[in-house]
Parts: sequence; C-alpha cells; structure tokens
Amino acid sequence: MSWAGAQVFKSADGSTYDGVLSSSSASIIGQASTVLGDFAGGNVFDHTNSVTIALLMPGELSSYTKPQVLNGAGAIALSVPGGWEIVQYMTATLLSPGVYQLSGLLRGRRGTEWAIGRHAAGDTFVLLTTTALRRMNFGTSEIGLARSYKGVTFRAKLSDATAQSFTNRAVGLKPYAPVHLTGSRDGSNNLTISWTRRTRIGGEWRDFVDVPIGEESLQFVAEIWNDDFTTLLRTISSITTTSTTYSAADQTTDGLTPGDPVSVRIYQISAVVGRGSVLEGQA
Repeated sequence: MSWAGAQVFKSADGSTYDGVLSSSSASIIGQASTVLGDFAGGNVFDHTNSVTIALLMPGELSSYTKPQVLNGAGAIALSVPGGWEIVQYMTATLLSPGVYQLSGLLRGRRGTEWAIGRHAAGDTFVLLTTTALRRMNFGTSEIGLARSYKGVTFRAKLSDATAQSFTNRAVGLKPYAPVHLTGSRDGSNNLTISWTRRTRIGGEWRDFVDVPIGEESLQFVAEIWNDDFTTLLRTISSITTTSTTYSAADQTTDGLTPGDPVSVRIYQISAVVGRGSVLEGQA
C-alpha cells in the first residue's frame, strides 16, 4: 500500500494542536554513508568530492546535465550540526539497490557555504522537490519561540504521533554573507575594506544592473579581530555602502601594526532578524 500523505500539527503549549499544512507527496530521504569532503572552490563545480547516499525508502535518483543543474535540477539538502548544506549534483551512480554515489557537485547553494566542511558519515539526506516539500509561514512573531510539531499520517491518530520541538531561527530571512573581501591602503597605511553584497531576491547576474537590496535599507557591520579571531578589537556599525575605512591611527590604538593584514568579519543587517551570515577573512 502506498503512503497516502500526512498533516502537520503545531502546538504552542504541547497540549493543544492545530493543523497547519498537509501533503500527499513523500520526500525521498536517506543517510550519507561517506563523508562529503571540504571544498574551497567557490561557485564552481566540485569534481573532487562525492558522497554516497543510502536511501531509507523506495525511490530513485536521476542524473542531470550541467545546463539542467544550472537551471535548478538535482537539489538536495545534507545535514550538518546546526543546519544544512544545500547541494546540487549532476551524476547519480547506482552502486547497489537504494545506494547512490553523487558527484559533479555545486556546493553551498542558497547561502549555505558556511556548512561546507562540516559533514560526517550519517548526515541526513533529503531530495529537494517542489512536489514533496512544503514551507510553513511562521510569521515574525514566532521567531525564537519553541513550538511542538506532529506529523500525522492520514487516517492515523494525533495522539499516536511523537512530538518534535522546533524553534524558528528565521534562517530563511537572514541576509547572505557578503563575498570578495579586499583591502587597499594609501601611503599612510589607512585601510579601506571592501566587499560585494549578495541578495536573496532577484540575484540574477546581469550586465550593468546591480541586484536588489532585498532589505528595508542597505546596512552592514564590520568587526576587527586579532589574528586568530579570539579577541574582538573594534566594531564599525551603521555602514551604508560596501566599504569602510580603518585608519592607521585606529589600527595602532587597537594594538595592530599599520600595514599588516587585518582580520575582519562583515555582516549585512536585516531590520527583521539582525545580522546575516558572516564573511570572514583578512584585508
């Protein structure tokens, strides 16, 4: 008998549950039996690493051409501690019944580059499709609040389902980490720190047109750290462009030698959730 579907129920007190969404399509899920390795190649295909997935349910994984992947095909979620890396793959090689090796990977999609390098054997695998996935509209009033959820198969009892606790951290509202950190110095070793912003909305790469801000206003915070990022030396707030200055005098005050590399963290700011994902490096 095929799976009929399920309804998701939510509770604020762990006792009274209300239905919030339903689905009649099952997601293909599995586990990684190998470790997906680290990759620092940026927004290019990772042809070095692969990952072996053992499906936990009947299903098949298809292979795709490079143009198909660049147009969104082959999207998966692979868990890491504290979240997920979104990956796209080109080739699914069947190793044995229900076991596939995925290769030809685009890594760190949808702002999840922070998760690259955090994988382990046993990571949860989910094939991302528009037919099987549903997105809940939590509302900003529930950010940071724990709620209990139950997934109840159709014709099953709510009381028989096991509750799962989930706290909405509004990850889907956080600005993506900026990229392309650079630093330039004048003759007095005053440092100009620059970066390139990204956006969650309308981020297509087009000639002579910048992407939308995607927030109420453009704002960044820059942090100056010591070499190994163990001590915060200075915070530069309310930056409204994609650069900021760090004078030689301020470098000296912070215990740095003007002209030496400076360790920096850059965050774009959201009016709803505050700091987005971090760009970390030296300028």
